[in-house]
Amino acid sequence: MTAPTVRRVITATAAAALLSPLAAGPAAARTTGLSDPRGDSWTTNAQYEWERVDGPSQADLTRVTIAHNRRAVVVRARYAHLDRKGFTFQLGMGIRANTQRGSSYAVVMRDRRKWRGTSGISDGRGPERDCGVTHRIDYRRDLVRLRIPRACLDNPRWVRLQVGTSWGTRKTTITDNPHNRRASSRAWTHRITR
Repeated sequence: MTAPTVRRVITATAAAALLSPLAAGPAAARTTGLSDPRGDSWTTNAQYEWERVDGPSQADLTRVTIAHNRRAVVVRARYAHLDRKGFTFQLGMGIRANTQRGSSYAVVMRDRRKWRGTSGISDGRGPERDCGVTHRIDYRRDLVRLRIPRACLDNPRWVRLQVGTSWGTRKTTITDNPHNRRASSRAWTHRITR
């Protein structure tokens, strides 16, 4: 290759590298995913000690995906098996953000009277905020989706989440989290910027 040809190749490569982030556009989301193996749900015994549940359960998370885009934080939780059984079901998450509001807690809940469920968000300092949080429970696809408008979180540059789920009957509650294979976790995701 001649020197002018090498310069053109280097110039074209540099231009492509510099412009590729712009190709995603301003609405592009930053996404993170947490994979969780099947069969790592937990319950408590009569002595209130944790015991592993045999096989997949209603609370058995297999994948959680979190997207932070220009308008919202969207959480998609996939389960090993999700149906309209049991007394209660909950997908909950702690949310940390770089705003004055600081920490919040968002939840999707359903009980045997409301199979479509309800959702909400609170910062623990007052009543639940009415700011457009929406959700969908798709039993056919074993999927729960929660959308939290960024305005609910004071439009943060980044968020970190701690996710957990539970499913209960009158006799027992089964829990799972996508952060580890234990009964509970204190782990948070890395910062998910927009």
